[in-house]
Amino acid sequence: MPLSEAEQIKAALDDKGVACELLVFDDEGHGLAKRVNRLAAYPAALSFLDDLLSA
Repeated sequence: MPLSEAEQIKAALDDKGVACELLVFDDEGHGLAKRVNRLAAYPAALSFLDDLLSA
């Protein structure tokens, strides 16, 4: 998905008060190929889900 579409989805969720987080890695394309970025993204995703599901 192009970044602009992801930003539109994020904005729509924000407008509706839905918890969401958009992480952007400028040195990546469609997926996460670089290990350093995966090491940042996956723990952030788990933390987000933990916070959401623990509430």
